Amino acid sequence: MEANVAWTGDQSTQVQSADEMRQLLGRLQSEARAAGERPFMAEVTLDAIGSLALGIGLDVSILVYTGWEGAPPYLISRGRPGATNNIVFYYMGEWSEYPGTAEVAFDVALDAICEFVDTGAVPTWIDWDG
Repeated sequence: MEANVAWTGDQSTQVQSADEMRQLLGRLQSEARAAGERPFMAEVTLDAIGSLALGIGLDVSILVYTGWEGAPPYLISRGRPGATNNIVFYYMGEWSEYPGTAEVAFDVALDAICEFVDTGAVPTWIDWDG
């Protein structure tokens, strides 16, 4: 399924498959970690379905789902239910703070994004708040 991927500033590209998505997001993660860049969100949008964003640049990530054209549901991953810290990513031109309870491993977030691109559905094996 074709997906649009947008990240920091005006950077964006189209991908045609989950494999392409895995390569792109894996490269962005590696580059951000190597350069010590600020952690940021990359948003993956499927037309007429919605968007699933993930955090890039840290050991951990988060997932945030928004329905088509900003409509509900609004979901956030729940990977560490007892966490009391917050996690921060640069998203849509500003720093955005998320609860530490949303943290998931980067590889888990990457698998979820690839499934989203393959199926057009929010992965049901992720625990969500929303």
